[in-house]
Amino acid sequence: MHHWCKLIPQATMTLNMLRPCRQNPALSAWEALFGAFSFDATPLAPPGTLTFVHEKPTKRASWAARATQGWYVGPAPNHYHCSISVVA
Repeated sequence: MHHWCKLIPQATMTLNMLRPCRQNPALSAWEALFGAFSFDATPLAPPGTLTFVHEKPTKRASWAARATQGWYVGPAPNHYHCSISVVA
């Protein structure tokens, strides 16, 4: 419950993609400010989706599980095909 503030960037991004721009109604507000959004480079998912976060080999035993269960919080727009997750 204390991670709710991490959901705000994706909510803002989604609302700006749905809202038309005031100067050019043919564009979304997001596209007018930041350019076209690439869903291939930055995939979006519903917040709270179950994810598995990879653990580096230096942080785990050799036969230990390679992933830890987490929940999707939002996209990582500065990294290709990455997302922000919260690990329980």
